[in-house]
Amino acid sequence: MTPTVQITILKDNLVTRPGVTPGHGLSMLVEAGGLRVLFDTGPDDSLVANAAALDVSLYPLDAIVISHGHWDHTGGLAAALHVAGPTKVIAHPGVFDRTFSGPAPGELRYIGMPLTQEEFEQLGARFEFSELPVALGDGLLTTGRVPPLHLEGQQRAGLWRNKAGAPHPDDFRDDTSLVVRLAECTAILTGCAHAGLTNILCKSQTIVPDRPPRVLIGGLHLGWAGDDEVTRTAREVAELGVAILMPCHCTGERAVQVLLEHFPGKVTPIGTGTVIRVHDHGDTEVMFPLG
Repeated sequence: MTPTVQITILKDNLVTRPGVTPGHGLSMLVEAGGLRVLFDTGPDDSLVANAAALDVSLYPLDAIVISHGHWDHTGGLAAALHVAGPTKVIAHPGVFDRTFSGPAPGELRYIGMPLTQEEFEQLGARFEFSELPVALGDGLLTTGRVPPLHLEGQQRAGLWRNKAGAPHPDDFRDDTSLVVRLAECTAILTGCAHAGLTNILCKSQTIVPDRPPRVLIGGLHLGWAGDDEVTRTAREVAELGVAILMPCHCTGERAVQVLLEHFPGKVTPIGTGTVIRVHDHGDTEVMFPLG
């Protein structure tokens, strides 16, 4: 059976195969038909070494999609451009906003893009900024900006964004996910899901209204959440149609255990080196899962 899409995890906090380097961050190579898209670039240039160790080429790339501007998803962009050459980079217009983490405005650490737009352009980035969904071809689309219809406020604690020269609680306006259109459903790829999983899944259904989200892959940003919150999230994403869940990166070890216990569908933790094949009706094969 030929997969509609193949996803290789090139960088994650954990590893599933020898010879690759873990690290806090996320990067996935998404291949659909003849299209090759890098979704995020991890925190540093180890993305390139991991790709080589997995016998995965980063040349050529049709596009690089940035889920949001935090360093752990953009730190490897310069290294990826060095290998791929001049490449279209798709992101929200707010991806270069100055963002910070810390308990209060006076105790902040910068966590945004490691270089300026001009510096990345000198390295070959051809930025395409859009608040709206962008069609990449072969059934791949970005969500564009995800509106906060369902408030998930605890995810905002400790994260800040400069507005009018001063830090304010982050509204995650630049958070973008990938949608893979399949024959009867969709697969959703998230970077950190800062915009909220319910919001992301609802946005995907507005983009592809005739196909429910069946497969959810990526960082779920539940490391902050208590067991009750994770259980509620498991119930909500299942009610929206998700039957296959593959958590990684910022999901959190305890949250993964709770999902394994309470998510009514299938949960497969993944890490650096995992290869996922998603077939046309949402069936999946996972090579080198975590554990």
